[in-house]
Amino acid sequence: MAVLFTVLNVLLFRTDSVPDITEIYAVERPQQANGDSSQFTRQRFEALRSDTNVFTEAYAAVNDIDLRVDGRMMAVNLVSASFFRVVRVNPIMGRALSAADDDRAGGNPVLVLSDKGWQRQFNRDPNVIGRTVLVTGAPYEIVGVMPEGFRGLEVSAPDFWAPLARLGDFVPDVRGSEDKVGIEIIGRLKPGVSMESARAQLAAWDSNQSATTDRTMSIELVPRRGTVPQPLEAHRGLRAAVRRVRIDPVDRLRKRREPVARPRRGASAGNRHSTVDWRIAAPHCPAVADRKRVARVGGRRRRIPRLAPRARGRCLLGDAHHARRSG
Repeated sequence: MAVLFTVLNVLLFRTDSVPDITEIYAVERPQQANGDSSQFTRQRFEALRSDTNVFTEAYAAVNDIDLRVDGRMMAVNLVSASFFRVVRVNPIMGRALSAADDDRAGGNPVLVLSDKGWQRQFNRDPNVIGRTVLVTGAPYEIVGVMPEGFRGLEVSAPDFWAPLARLGDFVPDVRGSEDKVGIEIIGRLKPGVSMESARAQLAAWDSNQSATTDRTMSIELVPRRGTVPQPLEAHRGLRAAVRRVRIDPVDRLRKRREPVARPRRGASAGNRHSTVDWRIAAPHCPAVADRKRVARVGGRRRRIPRLAPRARGRCLLGDAHHARRSG
């Protein structure tokens, strides 16, 4: 049960170590009837940053890329340099990505390790800053390490973050057409700007971007908390379930392991004595411990006399168990 709670806590309930995380939203388009959704591009992201006024800062990302770095499988999130300004978390060693690192003309081949990547891939080497690793044959310099517990805005932290401008190094198949690759856009709302107001402004901006834009499209703002998105009712139900597991594990064990009354073998329907299988009785009950001791000494199971009519439906071990067992 402890493992179950830990998993649910990480995936559903725990927010990340990002200050004022409730201000952060992903900009998305709703799914179309065929299940597809129109994605944003890097060019559209730059236009959003310059033409709208709802975010203090926003960043673009391509997440969940797995590849070999120096012969080891690693997970990387490619982000624009503004990522670290949006999350407002600083490295514990070195520096974060800079605007020059993410220059669309090429950028710099650098990366910032997560605590997970620092631990798993470099055994927390204190001299890791300045080391070089190979990404599809290209040398990348490690320039920073993020603090323990920081996952960005994902359920699980990547091993490192690298400039989005270097997308072609990490996904060679898109080299030369990086501007057509779909990206995520995440921003931090300005103080005093509500989610509804921001959504309306972004929807108006999006519909005016091109004469060919589908005017039926809209914009959705989806909270980004570093947890698995869940409907509100499911979230409440899971939280209640976990609370029951945490608070009342002994009671659940008692209910699951109550002794079972069984008819004596060979007895007629009108003359049955109830017996109890003490092997599955609740071990924490003193009465059960005594009965088990007698059973061991006697070398056989103990019979329980037939219940009197007034005791029928009561627990064979007494009122404290409140089990609705019939004799």
